[in-house]
Amino acid sequence: MAREIPLDREDELLAFNTMLSGKTDERILLVEAQSGMGKTILLGEFEHSKPKRIAFAKIDFKGGGTSIAELFSRLRDKLGGKAKFPNLGNELKGILNPSIDISSNLMLGKNQIEAYLNGQDEQERQVRLAALTDAFFTDIRALGKLLLIFDTFEKSDESVKKWLSDSFLSRIQNSPNIFVVIGGQEVPEDNFEWDCIRRPLEGIPPEHWNKYVKSRGMKVHDEYIRACCKIFGGHPLNVKTHLDGFGVEGSKS
Repeated sequence: MAREIPLDREDELLAFNTMLSGKTDERILLVEAQSGMGKTILLGEFEHSKPKRIAFAKIDFKGGGTSIAELFSRLRDKLGGKAKFPNLGNELKGILNPSIDISSNLMLGKNQIEAYLNGQDEQERQVRLAALTDAFFTDIRALGKLLLIFDTFEKSDESVKKWLSDSFLSRIQNSPNIFVVIGGQEVPEDNFEWDCIRRPLEGIPPEHWNKYVKSRGMKVHDEYIRACCKIFGGHPLNVKTHLDGFGVEGSKS
């Protein structure tokens, strides 16, 4: 299946590549966009353009239901499995009841992490989460250059939003080898503990839609393109839908 190329997102691609090359102080890129603005396509382009040699994981919260335990487990699996996370494993072993066989199928992956995080009260749970987060970061800081992309942030559980916005990003600030992109209709709010690049996606101007219709051999007048952009504010999905429809009708006439 052909890869969709984002229209007129050169500034965002430049910001991403500049950040990933280490030419900025920031290592966190936040991409905020309403539905249909091409955000997910852009994040896919980030993934495609990254150097192949760097470690990489992508998590999409679309559909919701991803707990903190599930997030830890999925990231661990995507970044090499248990062998790459000795500190995380040792932290889990240190707190779980020694009578529990953590190598058994019942205690693998997410279930093991959930058991660890299930403290007697909220204070104990937060202490355990902080310890697990520290162990997790000790391991991923040893992976070399790493890119993490999170999509559909607004669909993540509230506990995950809080953890990503606070504990996670504050540690990214002190992890020179790790780069993070978070995209969604909402993204983490500013926090004095970490710096970021913010790129809210805006509508695409008529001149880029001219290139789009020409590349597809469509016969659409410039006036119609300008009218579509004015009516829809350059909203990519809406403009594309109308131009494609016009192109189909035009081919029939």
